[in-house]
Amino acid sequence: MGVVKRGLIQKSDLLGWDGKTLTGSRVDATGGTVTGLVADYEVDVLEVFGSSTNYTLSTISQALQHIGSSKVTLVFAPGTWTIDADLTIPANLTCRIPAGCIFSVDAGKTLTINGHIQAGHYQIFSGSGSFAGFANNNHASLKWWGATIDGSTDDTTAVNAAIASADSIFHPGGICIVENSTLAGTSSLTGAGKKVSIFKLKAGASSAQILNTVSAKDGIEIKGIGFDANSVTNGICLNLIAATSVLVSDCRFTSKYGIYLQGASEDVQITGNTFDANSYGVITEPSSTTKNIIVDANLFKDCTADGVEINCPTGSGKNWNIVGNVFENIGSNGANSGFGVGASGGTSYIDGLTIFANTFSECDHQGVHIEDGCRNVSITGNTIKDTGLGGTQTFISGVYVAASVANRAISRVTITGNSIVGDGDQDYGLYIAGSVDLEGFTINNNVISTSLINGILLGSVLESFTCNNNSVYDSTGPGIRVSGDKGSICNNVCTVIDGAQTYGLEFNTGTDLVVTDNILTDNDTAPILITSGLTTSIVRNNRGWVTENSGTGTINSGSTSATITHGLSASPLRQNLNVTFAENPDNTPGLPWVDTITSTQFNVNVENDPGASHLDFAWQAIIL
Repeated sequence: MGVVKRGLIQKSDLLGWDGKTLTGSRVDATGGTVTGLVADYEVDVLEVFGSSTNYTLSTISQALQHIGSSKVTLVFAPGTWTIDADLTIPANLTCRIPAGCIFSVDAGKTLTINGHIQAGHYQIFSGSGSFAGFANNNHASLKWWGATIDGSTDDTTAVNAAIASADSIFHPGGICIVENSTLAGTSSLTGAGKKVSIFKLKAGASSAQILNTVSAKDGIEIKGIGFDANSVTNGICLNLIAATSVLVSDCRFTSKYGIYLQGASEDVQITGNTFDANSYGVITEPSSTTKNIIVDANLFKDCTADGVEINCPTGSGKNWNIVGNVFENIGSNGANSGFGVGASGGTSYIDGLTIFANTFSECDHQGVHIEDGCRNVSITGNTIKDTGLGGTQTFISGVYVAASVANRAISRVTITGNSIVGDGDQDYGLYIAGSVDLEGFTINNNVISTSLINGILLGSVLESFTCNNNSVYDSTGPGIRVSGDKGSICNNVCTVIDGAQTYGLEFNTGTDLVVTDNILTDNDTAPILITSGLTTSIVRNNRGWVTENSGTGTINSGSTSATITHGLSASPLRQNLNVTFAENPDNTPGLPWVDTITSTQFNVNVENDPGASHLDFAWQAIIL
């Protein structure tokens, strides 16, 4: 008997493997029989169970019944496999589906594939039936359902089939033409990059949106996709309708509306995206009730209306965080627009709005615009520059806060640590006014320069506020103009560096104010302008504005009065003056009094000539 030499198992051996028998045997080239060949590899379903010709559900069912729970790979030959009844391929089986192999599912029937699919970016599914499973496929390709992604073919049907079938969908690249696709069954939509994988709205689309989340499941992630609304009127890239737990990252949006939030959307994070040449980058529908929304690390560029617009006059918003974004060239001189961030609430309020560490550059109206119905607002650590550049709006401001509807007042607002620099068009650094009361404002530690009217305007509707430790430079008018009540204006620096500023502070009405320890030197006209009396207020210890002085004087023999130059920056009242006589003169002087008080002098008088001894006195003037 000759020597038997083992050989490697060959493809021809595998063609007949049934997926269950673990070893096989064959005649070796030497004439001996080789046994114990391990054959656990792949099963050719058509060859073994379909007689090489039967592309049917029955063929697949025989394979599944025979293999059972064994973990093997099913290989499906190219051709059209007809699925005319419900079929489930279990998770223990991997399906290798080459190009040219298509599963056609009849209407009303469902093909469920619970195992892993090995297939490239080509069509593998067709028919009007349903597809399910895909739990072990991290990214099911849009092309599996027949999307051409060629930039001209309408792929809406294929896209809708994909996102209705698989939990995780992958856009492999190219321009996919769609209209009003609904993220009904998908929790992950991923692309190869926002400049590579594009969804483009069909030209002339009757429904002007690319994707929406009607009836969507909780927990959706959209990443690495470019959205182009194709200049369709009122086009919406991504319409989040009552969406919960959504993450949108590393995407690009070009349309009238980039991301539109409707209904009760909650726990949405919009991060690391580019909003390029939209009208509105992110906007809410007026009756929306949003909660826990994060907009962070995005670029908003060349938006013709607003970057972020939280507009819910008949709805509400709660806990919005707008953090670390860049807003660049926002607005086109349109009415009520040109805001980096705009917020306007209703009687149910926008309650909890944080605008932190953003950069606003060349917003043609206002960097931040806070209107009616907002409370618990924090505007902190932002850089706002060149507001109004090229704009012709009124109230061009770095930050604008004003309410005009009586039952939608604004309260509890913190504006701290911001840098606001104009470039010749900015009217106000901070404009805080309106026609409805504003209460509980903290305006501290901001640096503001180069405004045309005021660095900070605090209107007469403002009550209970602090405006402390701000630096205001080169405002053409007064640095800080105050008309509010019950506030402190302390430790601010209001001066000229290399521009113009008429006054450090201007008071136009205002009661119960504390104005102390401000530095008001080098203003062009005067440190302080008081156009209306400061009722029950304290104004003292301000550098450049003298409110306390003292000295001595003498009523000489032969006279009954002495004129004192008080050196104060404003006219004192009689109650602000104190005179203490230092001696008992030769003659009884009689009753003393003070009169003829002016902005520079006052007279100290007695009834009688004090005689040869004269009458010395000390005086003190304190304007409180």
